[in-house]
Amino acid sequence: MRRRRTVVVLGSGLLRDVPVGALSRGFDTVVLVDLVHLASVRMWLKARRFGNVRLFHRDLAGLEDALDGKQPESLSFLRQVPYLDLVISANLLSQIGVGAERRLEQNNDTKRAEVVRKLIHAHLRDLDALPCSTILLTDASYSVLGRSGKRLESEDLLHGMPVPDADERWPWPVVPFGEQSRDYQVVHDVVAKRVLR
Repeated sequence: MRRRRTVVVLGSGLLRDVPVGALSRGFDTVVLVDLVHLASVRMWLKARRFGNVRLFHRDLAGLEDALDGKQPESLSFLRQVPYLDLVISANLLSQIGVGAERRLEQNNDTKRAEVVRKLIHAHLRDLDALPCSTILLTDASYSVLGRSGKRLESEDLLHGMPVPDADERWPWPVVPFGEQSRDYQVVHDVVAKRVLR
């Protein structure tokens, strides 16, 4: 990238999937965005003295808008970030669907699948519309595999939305053999897509 002024990480979570040190060294400002940043995350950042890292709390799903019949625009706040050169959606897309589905399930919402697809579509659309470079990192599906390799169960974590053309794709053994059972493992299909502008 020619310019490395501000990078925003959407869905920074516990920072397990975010190379904060490399981003802090490589950009003038690093903005970590999530619904909540736990005290352990804040303390870890403070202990490492990342002076250019900012925390921003925000609901990135847009569920309230979708339930009100509005078009979700959960990334509209990015228009106000000055000198924005890179936005990373870090393992957020599938979590938008999982979180929305749980909440809608509690409310016995009959349009659950439609609303979840709308939220996933809105995130992909808004990420694609940004004028800066972007990276999408997401697990697209998961499978429960037996010792023989037989698929015992699987789920589409993008709820029928087409998987973006990936620059890279790999299996992620989230629950390896022996962690929950000797007889099966849980493997997520992860995709990464970058758009350089």
